[in-house]
Amino acid sequence: MIAAKDELHLVFIVAAIAVVCTVALSFSSALPIVIATICGALLLGVAPGYAWSYAIFPFKKIPTPQRFLISVPLSIAITATCAFIMSAYLHVSLTAMTLKLVLLAIVLAGSGFALYIHKTAQ
Repeated sequence: MIAAKDELHLVFIVAAIAVVCTVALSFSSALPIVIATICGALLLGVAPGYAWSYAIFPFKKIPTPQRFLISVPLSIAITATCAFIMSAYLHVSLTAMTLKLVLLAIVLAGSGFALYIHKTAQ
């Protein structure tokens, strides 16, 4: 079992990976398709849900593999909801760049909220 402090470090490692993936996908024409696909899958399918799983379930002792399983449907739900809100209510055109930036903002917001909950609980 990973300690709570180490689990919080994992959240920020995932956030850093999301930043790297966002930058890498910005130069996707220069990347091989395999690397671009892996970066896109991590940014869309894992990173938002993993960060927010610590914000939603902060004090539950969920093992890391199960937390990764929770993060996939949570990522899809968060991403779809944000894309719908942006398109329907904010009238923002959904381009690849705006979606990447929104995903990055979602990951960083979830990581920051998880850190805030962790710090206020001590």
